[in-house]
Amino acid sequence: MHVHGGTVDIAIQDQTSDRISLFLGATLGDIILLTTAVKDSASFNITTDGTVPVVGNFILIQEDKKVTQEEILTVVAVAGAEYTISIAIPLDVTYSTTASASLQNVDMNINGATTATTFSATPETGTAWDINRMIVAMTHGTAGDDGLYGNLTKLTNGVYYRKEGTTSAQSLYNVRENAEYRVEGYDVTYPTRSGGGGTFGTASRVTFNGQDKAGVAIRVNGTLAESFSGRVRDNISALTTHRVKIQGHVVVD
Repeated sequence: MHVHGGTVDIAIQDQTSDRISLFLGATLGDIILLTTAVKDSASFNITTDGTVPVVGNFILIQEDKKVTQEEILTVVAVAGAEYTISIAIPLDVTYSTTASASLQNVDMNINGATTATTFSATPETGTAWDINRMIVAMTHGTAGDDGLYGNLTKLTNGVYYRKEGTTSAQSLYNVRENAEYRVEGYDVTYPTRSGGGGTFGTASRVTFNGQDKAGVAIRVNGTLAESFSGRVRDNISALTTHRVKIQGHVVVD
């Protein structure tokens, strides 16, 4: 940076607030922790709003700017709407019985042609996130290319990404074919199957901030009910898997 004909050295310091790395998820139902879920525990009891949790669902818990999203490995019915669940990775922090919690589906390979489905990530009230990038990972049975969505024929409506809010929204982009991920972030790959066997795949990375990228992070503010979302509006259930992860950090004053 030049100042009055001179130069000033600038040292860029790494961000040190908590990291965010979450799948976009469709909420299946709200849950309550029956007892305090303590750090390093991987099993605890919950009650649901009537939604029956199943293995493969994810649980999302938020409290005091901390967030956990983990896959459910086991479900044991106790009585009524109470269940004992175990999760894939032990908790990093302790959550109280007043923590915000929900059940999620993070698998976007669904039929959204008749009823569009929104998958999102939303901070709790009092918390904001800066999202730096999103990662798309698909697997499928035949090879993909830029004119397909994964390995499917170019979509009619597309998977639509945006920043949502109650009073305003920021449309980001719509993707009907793999090339449109390339247009937004350039990084699209079609991983080679191991030894010529296994599963085909499509992967994409869209980076928002950085002067050589879009230049700005996507900020979502829970107090304003803002979220980062992807909306599936076609039948993409023939894909073997389809998940989208957003990564960034908690905003600190």
